[in-house]
Amino acid sequence: MSQEFVGPLTVTSALGIQGGSLELGATLGAAPETPYVDFHFGLGAAQDYNVRLLNAADNRLDVVTASGGPVVSIQTDKMGIGTTTPRAKLVVNEPAGGAEVRVDGLN
Repeated sequence: MSQEFVGPLTVTSALGIQGGSLELGATLGAAPETPYVDFHFGLGAAQDYNVRLLNAADNRLDVVTASGGPVVSIQTDKMGIGTTTPRAKLVVNEPAGGAEVRVDGLN
């Protein structure tokens, strides 16, 4: 069954005890509209998303945090961490002076 609605749609617990919610929506104004899923943590009407899954372009999925912007971008068969334009299978981009990449096959 399918039902069309004008969003965003917010899903939360009946009493709001956990203080979190899930929101399905789309950015408005620019064409095409960009679909997203927001994960909220906390209470209050002014509380915006903490983490957002954003379908920013065809064959692209970004994980965005409210405080740090895009942190992971998956595009077709490439993944970027700290970049939205990965040019290889895995690209890690850290601001100058803070780069650390660790590959651990023991776990």
